[in-house]
Amino acid sequence: MLAGDRARVLAAATSETDPQLRGEAIRLLGMMGAREELRELYEQDASREQKLQVLRAMFLGGDQEWLVELLGRETDTELRLAIIRSLGLNGGTADVLRETYENETEPDVRRAVIQALFIQQAEGALVELARSETDRELQREIVRRLSLMDGDGATDFLLELLER
Repeated sequence: MLAGDRARVLAAATSETDPQLRGEAIRLLGMMGAREELRELYEQDASREQKLQVLRAMFLGGDQEWLVELLGRETDTELRLAIIRSLGLNGGTADVLRETYENETEPDVRRAVIQALFIQQAEGALVELARSETDRELQREIVRRLSLMDGDGATDFLLELLER
């Protein structure tokens, strides 16, 4: 890694039989910013665990663009949750996350989006979701998060709720 030899690190990530060493090689690829190599690893017929390692490495490497693309096409719920958590930590993805929430039916994924938006302090997106949410439990979760925020939008929305 220190020598910048992506080819050797990629070889270890693809051929190493020890799962810990393979995971370390994948992590190093992320630290090296080896986006194309990580994308190739993800697209291979890899196990869920290896894909999770690649997702963490993509986060380390700052490959937000690819994470957004994967979110739109990944069907495995556990992998989608990992992508959402990474996007929440990256920031600047509130619109993508809000859109994901609106198109999602899986409650666990919707909760992960709420958490990601909370981490980003995206009060505007959370207020929009709270206004349109019909599931009382999810709406309560959004309102709970908004009550922990200091922004004017969150405060105004909470006061509006109290006046109802």
